[in-house]
Amino acid sequence: MKKYRIIIIIFFSLILSGCYNYRELNDLNIVSGVGIDKDGDNYLLTVQTINTSKQTSEDKTANPKIRTYNISAPTIQDAFRQLITLSAKRIYAEQNAVLIINEEIAKESFNEVLDIFFRDSESRKEYSVLISQNASSNEILETLTISETINAISIQKRLEKENKFLGYVNNVTFNDLMYTYLNDYTEIALPGITIIGNGKTGKNIENVESSNPDTQITLTTIGVFKKDKLVGWLNKEESLAYNFIKNKINNTVITNKCDTDNHISIEIINSKTKIDVDNKKNLIKINIKSNANINEITCHVNLEDPNVISNLEKDINDNIKNNIQNTIKKVIDEFNSDIFGFKDKLYKNNASYFKKYQNNDEILKQLEFDITVKVNLSEKGNIQGVINYEAKN
Repeated sequence: MKKYRIIIIIFFSLILSGCYNYRELNDLNIVSGVGIDKDGDNYLLTVQTINTSKQTSEDKTANPKIRTYNISAPTIQDAFRQLITLSAKRIYAEQNAVLIINEEIAKESFNEVLDIFFRDSESRKEYSVLISQNASSNEILETLTISETINAISIQKRLEKENKFLGYVNNVTFNDLMYTYLNDYTEIALPGITIIGNGKTGKNIENVESSNPDTQITLTTIGVFKKDKLVGWLNKEESLAYNFIKNKINNTVITNKCDTDNHISIEIINSKTKIDVDNKKNLIKINIKSNANINEITCHVNLEDPNVISNLEKDINDNIKNNIQNTIKKVIDEFNSDIFGFKDKLYKNNASYFKKYQNNDEILKQLEFDITVKVNLSEKGNIQGVINYEAKN
C-alpha cells in the first residue's frame, strides 16, 4: 500500500509541477544587446530585442529578426523605465549577449553604468562588455550583419572566435568586469568595437544584400582603464603581449623577418604563462612556453638544419619578449595602470608588502621584470622552405 502511495505522489508531482516564474515566449521582448551613449546631458539607451513573431518567406524584409528601441533620459534607470512605454511585451534581459559602452562615457567614468547593471537581478551577467571606439553603440547595434541576423549575437561570437584564433582581442563578461573592478590591486581592460563605413546606412537592408557590405562591424584592440576611467588604447601587437602575460593565448600567428626582404609566419598552437613574484626584490618573473608550427617562410634557409631552427626560435623569442617589455613600460609609464594584475600577485604573496607604500601605485614604478620566452618550433609545416633552399643552391 505504501508503494502505491509513493507512485501516486510522484505521478501528480510530475503532471502538476511547473516554474513559478514561467512566461510564454510570445509574451516576452527578449533583449539581445544593450548600448549606452551620451545624448547631451542625457544618456541614450539602445536596446536590441529579438523579434519572436512567426515569419513567412514573404514578410522577412518587412518584419526583421531584430528591433531596436532608443530612449534618451537623465539616468539609465529612467531610460529603462521609459522602455516599458515603447514595448507592449515584457522586457526580458536574461539572454542578453552584449553590453556596449560609448568611449566618451568610459573616459569620464562609467560608475553609474556598472552600478545599474550590477544591481539588475534578471540578467545572468555572462554577456560580453565592449567599448565603442569612434562610433556610437547605437550605430553598432543598428548595423545589420550578413553572418547573423541578430548582430549582438554575431558580435559575441566574433569576440569568442577572435579571442581564440587571433590573440589580440579579450572577451570580458560582466562578471569578469565586476570582479576586476572590485579588486583594488588590478585594473580593467576591455575590448573595443567600431564600424567601418557609414554608420548611418548600416541599418538599411541593402547593406546585407551585397556580398561586400559598405558598412561593417569590426573589433579593434584593448582599452586600458585606470580605476573607472578609460585612459588609452593598446595597438594589436601590445594587445597580443597583454594576452601573453595574462595566459590567454590559445592560438595566434606571429610574423618575423628572417632576412632583409623575407618573412616567416609561425602559428602558436599552445602557450602557457607562469608569473612568480619576489616581494623583497620588487621582481616580477614572467615565464612563457609555447609550441608553434612554421606556416609560411619565404627565406632561403634549410629547415632541416637544427642551427637554422635554433636561430629562428631565438628571433621569435626576442620579438615576443621585446613586445612584452615595451607593452608593460607603456601601460605603467603612460597610463599609470596595472591591467596585468602584478600588484594583485604581490599582495596575495605577501599582503604586508603594501604597508610601506602610502599609495600602491608607487609600487608600479619600483618593479623590475625578468621575462623568459621559449618558443619551440615543433612542426616545420610544408616543405616550401626546403624547396626554396634547394632551388637556390
